[in-house]
Amino acid sequence: SMASGVGGLRPSGPSSAGPSRGSCEHAMRGTAGSASSPYDRSAINEVEWNRFELIRWDRVTLHDFIGSGTTGDVYKAQYASTDVACKLLRKRQVSEREMQFLVDECQLMLKLRHPNVLLMIGITSDRVMNHGILTELMDFSLSELIERAVEPEPTWQYPFVSIALDVARGMSYLHEHRVLHRDL
Repeated sequence: SMASGVGGLRPSGPSSAGPSRGSCEHAMRGTAGSASSPYDRSAINEVEWNRFELIRWDRVTLHDFIGSGTTGDVYKAQYASTDVACKLLRKRQVSEREMQFLVDECQLMLKLRHPNVLLMIGITSDRVMNHGILTELMDFSLSELIERAVEPEPTWQYPFVSIALDVARGMSYLHEHRVLHRDL
């Protein structure tokens, strides 16, 4: 199952999608060994964090606010010299169960590759208060794409049928992989 807004669909055409914060390289292994480490307050123990390749919070730079979703706010961001979308979880204190669910969902999404499914890049976190999901940055949302298709002179032949087919292809792929998208 997918958490709302984590795994998005994308059209096969052009792509869609604050404050400045850190950036991303992989793996924070071995950083939480000392008793004075802020990571000791994390909801997930060190063994669990090391099982998952976490994108370092200080390697992601947040830029413009894009919008709000069910569970967080989305920003245009930069990671490894690439523009990405970063969905920051609104809830600052995340329980071990919630974080484990997020990690499990992201591990699943990292395995999915389809032209009509949003590409998951990974999870970024300072492992204390800031937790985000990085995905490819799209130029506009599905609803904006539909609105743009209506603007000049709507015809059912091209824009809407094409959009509907892209959505159906993406959903079919997700369902084949036992993923339920609850925020289409």
